[in-house]
Amino acid sequence: MFLIGFVIAGYVGVSKLYRLYNDLPYNLVTDNPWFFIALTVMLLGTLFFIAGFLGELILRSGNQSGRYFIEEKLDH
Repeated sequence: MFLIGFVIAGYVGVSKLYRLYNDLPYNLVTDNPWFFIALTVMLLGTLFFIAGFLGELILRSGNQSGRYFIEEKLDH
């Protein structure tokens, strides 16, 4: 998702630069709704990555906590 947002933001930026370079009428980048959609998609992509990464860390560290090996059995 992050890459999709990055591509959208790149398109918005390139279209702005193209209009500036060719002396065409242009708007601010923040006036374009695709800019905010791109920011939202990049933020969601980052959050999904972090959530998945933390989930993998928790899953891998949680399995090793219950491993005990009995070395010798004592009778009392």
